[in-house]
Amino acid sequence: MIASGANMKYLQHQMGHSSIRVTMDMYGHLLPEVGEGVGKKLDSLIWDSKVVPFPEAGNERVGEIDVRFSPSMTATTVTAEEIPSLVDEIPILALVASQADGETRFESVGELRVKESDRFSAIIDGLTALGAEAYADGETLVVVGGAALGGATLDCLGDHRLAMTWAVAGLVAGEQVTVERFEAVEVSYPRFLEDLACMQQGGGCAPHA
Repeated sequence: MIASGANMKYLQHQMGHSSIRVTMDMYGHLLPEVGEGVGKKLDSLIWDSKVVPFPEAGNERVGEIDVRFSPSMTATTVTAEEIPSLVDEIPILALVASQADGETRFESVGELRVKESDRFSAIIDGLTALGAEAYADGETLVVVGGAALGGATLDCLGDHRLAMTWAVAGLVAGEQVTVERFEAVEVSYPRFLEDLACMQQGGGCAPHA
């Protein structure tokens, strides 16, 4: 479990005032795989973003996404054709969409119901608990932007993607966000909290081995 102290200045690239309390040991070094599609969608929501590609790892394209805050984040539509390139990033994109201006739609995302958890329902439940508006329109996930997020205790359901998304939500919310079963991040990104804390301090993170 982790509890995150929240601060909207995180989104303004002034991350030194947020705090994270860790109640478990984190270890290891693993570079998270980054899909090309998520970079394009972040560019739709946040004006200043770019993908820095790395050499392929196996059959996967990997890289880093460099994002700078824009005061005018605008909602977007993620079409059914775009979903395969970013389906695993929908939880974090939905969180970003909750801070954009307008209504963001993720079309034909029924696949989310059969991931490590029912991510479709979990995203809606989690954002709602935080004070945002999100709902299902058939197989489309709709997130209404402009929310002032509050505190909540969220169970990540043992799902590493949800664990990381709700931890980031703790930096955006105005009150404490507690993430239960946070140890699920060890599946894909054991060093997540270490890197997140590094970003909050405004420094460059150490390379991953």
